[in-house]
Amino acid sequence: MTHRHNGIPMHVLFDPDIVGDGPEAPGFRENGVPLKFAAIAYGSKGPDVNKRAGGVDISNLWAAAGTAVYVNLDDFPVLIESIAEGSSAPVTSSAGFTFLRNGTFTTLPSGGGSWGPLAADTGDAYDLRVTKLVGGNALGTMTGVLADPSSGPVQVQLNESRSILLEHVKTTSGSTRARRVLLIELVRRSDSAVIDSITTNVEAEATIS
Repeated sequence: MTHRHNGIPMHVLFDPDIVGDGPEAPGFRENGVPLKFAAIAYGSKGPDVNKRAGGVDISNLWAAAGTAVYVNLDDFPVLIESIAEGSSAPVTSSAGFTFLRNGTFTTLPSGGGSWGPLAADTGDAYDLRVTKLVGGNALGTMTGVLADPSSGPVQVQLNESRSILLEHVKTTSGSTRARRVLLIELVRRSDSAVIDSITTNVEAEATIS
């Protein structure tokens, strides 16, 4: 049995349970499998579907189609820092990050986390947009796919790994620090909505003692 509302199947009305923690509606099954979709906490409630479980319309359980958002930058650091020291020139310090298509990111020198659901093609649905903000300096060079977003935002689809690296080479005695202040945004491709954003500092310090 396929449950419908006004002739529309439930899987069209609600977003799929990508994370796997979507609630079930007691008493509602399709092909012997409990009916479940993305938890409403990930999105917004849609119209009532005139089917009730536990005394409430089951539309209160699930996120309406097109509203569920799983991506976030809670794991992304607000400071990515590299400190390198040596007794002779040159000394190179490198700091940066890579967003991977599978919903994870890595940082250099070390670290990482997730920005979305862990799936091979998560990034196909999103863009990464990076904007350089006031507050950094001109030391060092930014390289990688994103290059140096100095003239405005750089936006690329996350259908493959996307990196940005700040490299600072010290050739004289003393210590200097290259710094960039970056606004990082995740943009949903289907409607160009900014799903999440964070401001982070990428800093590379090099010292010749």
